[in-house]
Formats: sequence, structure tokens, C-alpha cells
Amino acid sequence: MNKAFYFSIYLLYFATPFESVGLIPGFSVVKLVTLLFIFFSLHRYFTSPIKVYPFIKYIFYYIFFAMISVAWSIDIETTLFSSYGTLFPTLIVTAFLINGIDKKEQIVNIFKSYSIGSVIISLYALYLYFTEFRFLQYGNARVTVLGQDQNELSFLLTFGIICLLYLFQFEKISRKLKLIILSCIFLMIFVILTTGSRTGFVILLFTGLVFTAINFKGSKIFFLTPFVIGLSIYLFLNLPEYIYLRLLETSSQVENGDFTNRERIWEMGFNAFIDSGRLLFGTGHNTFRVLMNNAYGWPTAGHNTYLLTLIELGLIGFILYVRILLYLARKVWILVRRDSLFFSLLLVPLLISMLTLGLENRRWLFMIGVIIIKLVEFGSSRNKLIIK
Repeated sequence: MNKAFYFSIYLLYFATPFESVGLIPGFSVVKLVTLLFIFFSLHRYFTSPIKVYPFIKYIFYYIFFAMISVAWSIDIETTLFSSYGTLFPTLIVTAFLINGIDKKEQIVNIFKSYSIGSVIISLYALYLYFTEFRFLQYGNARVTVLGQDQNELSFLLTFGIICLLYLFQFEKISRKLKLIILSCIFLMIFVILTTGSRTGFVILLFTGLVFTAINFKGSKIFFLTPFVIGLSIYLFLNLPEYIYLRLLETSSQVENGDFTNRERIWEMGFNAFIDSGRLLFGTGHNTFRVLMNNAYGWPTAGHNTYLLTLIELGLIGFILYVRILLYLARKVWILVRRDSLFFSLLLVPLLISMLTLGLENRRWLFMIGVIIIKLVEFGSSRNKLIIK
């Protein structure tokens, strides 16, 4: 059963790039792999003790507060189903996951598993792009896969690139395999660009800058520059004009504080939150749309994880959530100082994405957090990472 347990760990990360895809109505990929993982975990830990990491404690405080927010929620049913049906299983999965990973090689396998899932989804996206199926069906030039949000897909694929870069940078692999990895990275870069996601474009640039900074110092930069410029021109020339122009506007939009109407949503949502008088406890987990509908007749999404947490769980819930982020940031800082700037890529792109995405119901932060904590843990043992 141990082999099945470890396989379920890898399956959990493998399925993450397409976890929101529905298998049948009301039952997605994420629910299937979660049930499998919990089943094998229960068998493994039935007689074995579970270590309670500080990370798990901080997650428990946050999720417990979200669960009891059903008592004062403006929509009890929504809060009940989202907190007990989504966040509580996430707590269980994270606790089993952090206790199940006990070797550095398993982290490497996790990166491999996630990379394979990302490549599969990218190949399918490329098929949709060249057959123009997506454009014909939905009438626009932005690619997505199986109905996933373009911005979320962009982050998931960017993390796939980061996983591949880890293998490229820190694992002893053949030159042939390195070429395959680079080809997969270019594939994912192109798919991210075809989504037209400005958020994806920004975190992609950040990832490229960090990787460039740690690998191409001094004279090496002169060999990299023509390659990067040439690749950028080639990729942009193969994009539809609509996406090309959309991405070129990113810089000016950031400078002008134009977030494509999101800033209006944020202002309206925050004002409705203040008017509700629920500053300490919030309106209840996952109730932003209900709040907007009650206040303005406009049940729109919040598009900002930080603001959503503040509004839905109040100052108390916001502090609990930020405590998790600060804990992980401190762990990443340990990795950066001890090993390489590369490890900032495990957290910073997600933090950037949370500025324009509502990810409070996603478990990505916790799953990535497990990787970060385990990398710190293994680095202080005999299995210390060998940084080239």
C-alpha cells in the first residue's frame, strides 16, 4: 500500500493543472484524486502518528475560522458548502501530504509529475489553437482548455515551467533530456501567451528574469540576449493580433492603474463591506458575489484573493491568512539565502496572481507550501540539495 500512497501523492500534483475539469456534473478531477489520496492516506496513518507542523496549525486556524463563519454568514448555504466541502478536505490533504513526503527524491518526482500534467494540458491547448476549435466555438481569440479560466490556467502552466526549470537547474540529467525540457518550456510559454492573460504574462516575465539573473551573469548575458529577443519576436509574430495588442498594453495598464474594470469591483466590494459593519468577522466565507448582489444587484467575482479574504472573513480571518503567507515567505527566504534566488519562484508568482485572481477556494497555496517546507527540511539533513 505504500507504493499506492506515494503514487496518489504524485497523482495529486499531476492532476493539478486540470483539476477543475469536470468528469460528471458536480464531480471534478480534483474531487476524484482527493478521494483516492485520502483513502490511501487513511490506510497508511491508521496506526502511524501524524506530526503537527506549524504550517498545519496556521492552516487549521484559518480554515476553522472560515468554517465557523457559517454562524454569521449572509448566505449560510454557500458558506457551509464551500468551507466544509472545499476547505476542510484541503486541510486533511495538506496534513497527510506534509507527513507523507520524507525524501528529497519525492520532491523531484512531484516536480516531474506536475510537469507531465502541464505538458499534456499544453499540448491539448496547442491542438485547440491550431485547429481554431476554441475560436469557432466561443468567438474570441483567447485559448483555454476544457473551460478553465485563462488567468488560472496561465498560473498553473507557469508553475509547470518552474518545475521544469528546477529539474533543468538542480538535477543531473542528460543533454538530450535538457533539450526536451527546454522544448516543453517553450511550448508552455507559447500556450500562456495564447491565453491572452496579462497576469500570466507578468508572472512569466518575472520567472524569466529570475532564471536569467541566476544563470547568465557577466559575459553569458551577451549570448542569451539575442536568443531571448529572437524567441520573443517569433512567439509574438505567431500570436493573433488581438492577443498581441492585448499583451503589449500590459505595461501601460499597470502604470495607469487600469485593471480592466477590476478596480471598480474592488472599490464597490470594499464599500459594501464597510457599509455592512462586519469589519471583524466578515460576511462569511465565499459570499462576495452575494454581497455584491445584495448591494448593487451585480453578483460578480472579486478577482483579488487578499480583498476577498478581508471582506469574507473580516480582519480576523485576514490576519490568519496573512500569517500563513508570512510563514511561507520566511521559509522561501531561508531557501533563497541558503541555496538560490530560484526558490523565490515557488511563491512570488502565486502571490502576484492572487492580486487579480480569487484563489481562496484553491488549494494551490497549501500544496506549494508543502514543497517549500520540505525543501527547507531536507536541506538541513544529509539529503541536502546540491546546487550547481
